[in-house]
Amino acid sequence: MKLLQSEILPEWNQSLERLRSASGGQPQNPAIVQLLQYLQLRADAWKLIAQAVESDNGELMSEGTQKWAEADQIAKQLSENQQ
Repeated sequence: MKLLQSEILPEWNQSLERLRSASGGQPQNPAIVQLLQYLQLRADAWKLIAQAVESDNGELMSEGTQKWAEADQIAKQLSENQQ
């Protein structure tokens, strides 16, 4: 979990911020908005799940799992829109 928090999430969040900046901060394209939501939800889920594992906290795990499911739903919508 330390690797996730020290290396993966910082890189992920930097990429998310670069994408936000490239889209002018307030993107108009619905697909870009969804992509940004997806990326943020995944980061939030990973962070919560890592905290849950480290602290043996079921509530945090539930929150992380919920965010993961929300991200999955957005990914499904994005995929369907591409077909």
